[in-house]
Amino acid sequence: MNKPIVWTGDLADDCCARWGGMTAHCEVMYDAQVRAEGEKRASTESFWFAAVYRGKRTIFSTADVGGLFVGGHLARATCETIMRLAAEASRLGVRVPELEKKRSHK
Repeated sequence: MNKPIVWTGDLADDCCARWGGMTAHCEVMYDAQVRAEGEKRASTESFWFAAVYRGKRTIFSTADVGGLFVGGHLARATCETIMRLAAEASRLGVRVPELEKKRSHK
């Protein structure tokens, strides 16, 4: 599937993409001041939830792995990669247990 993945909504806050029968959702959960070790100044970073769904099934969710992404660009890029890999696995007839879980989202 060579169609581009198009994100809608506010890319700086809450956005989604529909592609290949899947939906990705990325959303800022909170902003925090962070300071790298040895740095004098802190910067504000956004921490993002991300998930990919196929119908009512959850393929990937940061809630399941106990973490968040720092920055929306990384959250969206990860969702895009997961959607492309899931589509390729389906195309090839490869069974991927993670894609077959019966967890559902609201």
